[in-house]
Amino acid sequence: MHFRFCWANHEAGSSRRSLEDIVLIVAHQLMALGHTWDISDDELIVEAPEPVVNILVEGFEDGPCFADIERLHDAGARIGILATEQPTPLGFNWGADPLMVKRQAFFHRAAALADWIMPLVPGDEVLAWYAQFGKPVAYLPLGFAPTLLVKPYAGKKRWHFGTYGGAVDKGNRRHAVVKRFAAAGYPVRVVGGFPERAVRDAEMDQCHAILQIRPNDDAELVSSCRIATMLHRGLPVVAEPHKLAQGYDELITFAPTEADFVRTAILVRATARGTYEAQLQRFQRRFSPQACIGRALEQVGLVGERIAA
Repeated sequence: MHFRFCWANHEAGSSRRSLEDIVLIVAHQLMALGHTWDISDDELIVEAPEPVVNILVEGFEDGPCFADIERLHDAGARIGILATEQPTPLGFNWGADPLMVKRQAFFHRAAALADWIMPLVPGDEVLAWYAQFGKPVAYLPLGFAPTLLVKPYAGKKRWHFGTYGGAVDKGNRRHAVVKRFAAAGYPVRVVGGFPERAVRDAEMDQCHAILQIRPNDDAELVSSCRIATMLHRGLPVVAEPHKLAQGYDELITFAPTEADFVRTAILVRATARGTYEAQLQRFQRRFSPQACIGRALEQVGLVGERIAA
């Protein structure tokens, strides 16, 4: 089966860069199961000699690009949606960003075009919210893809810890956590925003371990994308406590409490190579391509006979 990932509903730049890791992880897991894939800036495949599924990553708003997606859907394009956000009564991710409120309110229109929806967020309530639109739904954990594994843990590093993605600005929660590490004598290399992947990776590769820091007190979802991306790059991950950590809490190292985060991270730093090797073994075993995208494809009924029908 062929899968076409399409950026039609995302502007070029940071919007796409923030989702590149997700797309690559899913694409390489599909490849490990014998499927093919490609990426297009704006074209959905309507007809092809082989069964084809178009995949869009959530992030829908009204406008010309959405009208184009609707038109291609009406022409016969089969569309699946990777849903990246946590729905709540206040909007995606507890409505901390007005854009997330708008995106959740608009999602029903996107769901009407979907053959299936795969939330990347665990939990029965999350699945129930996405299932309300009457389309097949399956939780999709982001897992191990052999072709993404870059290298084993290397000992020569410049920084104790690293973190990336989103804002780490003076006065916000992430900045306060980073200051705690600095006060303990363990400065953190921070790469804020969403630079080119090569730039980010070059910086994170110089760190002994990667920190998973919640952006605000309401944030419940651990970044499965950050975990998978850094484990593929040969780096162990240590996280603050997260309520939504299904499966990943048995994979990486989580601090038992917020107050224990610095101490837990320092212990990981002291045993970084061994910790990474243990995390990688669990990652390969428990988050295999079949256990992740393979299982999700089965749950939404996405088999060759159905797509060809």
